[in-house]
Amino acid sequence: STNEVWGVASFYPNFRFTPPARHTIEVCWGPTCHVLGAQAVLRGVMERLGLDGEGDTDDGAVTLKLNTCLGVCPHGPATSFDHEIVGRTTLETALRRIGLLAASDVEEGRGEAFEAEAERVKAEREARAAARAADDADAADADGTASDE
Repeated sequence: STNEVWGVASFYPNFRFTPPARHTIEVCWGPTCHVLGAQAVLRGVMERLGLDGEGDTDDGAVTLKLNTCLGVCPHGPATSFDHEIVGRTTLETALRRIGLLAASDVEEGRGEAFEAEAERVKAEREARAAARAADDADAADADGTASDE
């Protein structure tokens, strides 16, 4: 019956009644990851996505899920970004991964999803490239100065 189907489908968290978002982020909330700092990662991810807990972002770009175990306890806190597990996740790592998801959305022409985040990631990449170029120039100058003496 319809009630039996609803009962089963609503019981299991991996069944959905709405289309999934384009990206899925999972934060492990198992005992080991919790003790190793998952709560700080989760708070930062929720803040960046504008969510108060599990769920989908308003633009349908990301589904955030809590997971009781991602199976890499020795490497906690663990997260998963589009089913790619990341061990020893720091808040900075998680925010960088969100930026990469955003950049991929913009590059694939998916409209305005994450546009501000993608711009921030692009600016960071350009700044790092400029810093590397400056370091290379300084190193070349140092090599040139040393050989003149």
